[in-house]
Amino acid sequence: MTFALAAPPLFTALAPARNVLIAGAGGGFDVYAGLPLAFALQSGGTRVHLAWSTAAPTSSCAATKVTWAHPSRT
Repeated sequence: MTFALAAPPLFTALAPARNVLIAGAGGGFDVYAGLPLAFALQSGGTRVHLAWSTAAPTSSCAATKVTWAHPSRT
């Protein structure tokens, strides 16, 4: 892999991927910080999945499943 300022190495490495999992294991801000990457990959046609894990009690958490519709698939 060669370095090019116009093509960040992470995007170059993920270019052939069809599915990518962005996961966090902290207070939620790690996945939140990964959203720009998720949106960029999704706009290129990659299926992006977000996941998180926490040691905090989740019984009072009102989690919602979000499904993104890719513009070319709607």
